[in-house]
Amino acid sequence: MSEFERLTPYAWSFFDKHPIFEKIATGCGDNRYFLTGGTGLFGTWILLFFDWCHERGLSEPRTTILTRRDVLPTRKNISCVQGTTESFEHPDGVFDRLIHLAAPSARDTFRGMSDRAKLEQMYVGTKNILEFASSKVTGRSLFTSSGAVYGGFPAADDGLINEMNRSAPLSITPGIGLGLGKRVTEFLVSDYVRDSAVNAGVARCFSFIGPGLPTDLHYAVGDFVGKAIAGEDIKINGDGSPIRSFMDLGDAVYWLMMILEQGDPGDDFNVGSSQAITIYELAQMVRDLVNPDIKITVKQGSNASPGNPVNYFYVPDTSKIRDKLNVKELATLTESIDNYARFLSEQ
Repeated sequence: MSEFERLTPYAWSFFDKHPIFEKIATGCGDNRYFLTGGTGLFGTWILLFFDWCHERGLSEPRTTILTRRDVLPTRKNISCVQGTTESFEHPDGVFDRLIHLAAPSARDTFRGMSDRAKLEQMYVGTKNILEFASSKVTGRSLFTSSGAVYGGFPAADDGLINEMNRSAPLSITPGIGLGLGKRVTEFLVSDYVRDSAVNAGVARCFSFIGPGLPTDLHYAVGDFVGKAIAGEDIKINGDGSPIRSFMDLGDAVYWLMMILEQGDPGDDFNVGSSQAITIYELAQMVRDLVNPDIKITVKQGSNASPGNPVNYFYVPDTSKIRDKLNVKELATLTESIDNYARFLSEQ
């Protein structure tokens, strides 16, 4: 069974549970979408949503996916274009929507991809996708960015991080490739919007949880739930004090689709949960919900994760998107942990 097939019942259950997805699905109609990053976490969940639209008879979105390798599900509503964001042969015809998700992945970072390589890939790739959108996309485009654009915080003195925050990655700090690259890509999107070349919005994505999240990378929640399911003790390498928040992947699909359809040209929105929790509190929650018999060990080492600068506080202010697009979080963290743990236990 493929990863796509394993995820299907979990994603579809989320979409079935919340009526807002029927409304979003109806709005998809028979739109033709061009999607980059289709093999990533967000891309997979968005494809699962489009598949759900067909299965429930709500709409018939068609998707062309830019991919380095043909590993995507075989569906009559999905086609693939081989290539990278930096170089690919433009498919025939025009598209109604574009969703650009491709970027250096967490696995790339974990394997040691350099900051310079990340910056180059994001600049060249985004510029190429914007050129494609300017000539081949008739409607809205969505570009995903990251909370890493704010550069990381040594403390939580200023409250939640809102879109007008002036913080930025320090050029002398190792591990800023993603954050700096995303700032550059946001500039490119804004510049093309100012020139009326594209109608695009930006989603600054923070931290997420749900079926499909890897357990073998530097995702704390993935590591903790994976360990709990395996009956292993949870080990916190740092001191457990960094503050995070975690949005359900189903909610991420909801918010991203709302930005795509209802955001204003050039507007940027934080996407993530505003419910803060320390890493130690997260470990306690996972233990209590998933496996109360395991222990938590705090090693009191560095709070840095591989390939990233130290970031004590990473929680977005989401009042802008809530006010402008009238969205809300549909799942609590407790519900998300339960669902994620159930998925892992069945693999």
